[in-house]
Amino acid sequence: MSLKNVKDKLFSSELMGKGAAIMPKNGDVYAPCDGILTTVFDTHHAYGIKTEDGAEILIHIGIDTVNLKGEYFTSYVEKGQTVNQGDKLCSFDLEKIKELGYDPTVITVVTNTQDYAAVEEFNHDKVKQGSQFITLTPKATL
Repeated sequence: MSLKNVKDKLFSSELMGKGAAIMPKNGDVYAPCDGILTTVFDTHHAYGIKTEDGAEILIHIGIDTVNLKGEYFTSYVEKGQTVNQGDKLCSFDLEKIKELGYDPTVITVVTNTQDYAAVEEFNHDKVKQGSQFITLTPKATL
């Protein structure tokens, strides 16, 4: 879904950057690209990846889930680790998070959007593991 539909103004206003959001069908989160993990929050609800080309990607799981202090989240990676597209970053108890009243939307943002000519989402009804849902267009160089 479009970030504009996310129920968090920080993301829906694109202040953090452009990207896309996914309403998860299960509690597994995979790396959307190859890169190095620059951030792994102690609460396991957010991960930062920097690609070889310099894209800075933030994967944020849920709205206000930081308040859970890591409960119901299991991380499989650590800061500084190299990951490949499709590597499992974490899992979370989707049903418990929804039961507690949290929005489980998984948000993926390019935090250095300004470094690109365009950051665009693909319009999918369903996103499967490994499918592309964001594309980056580099700025023209002279």
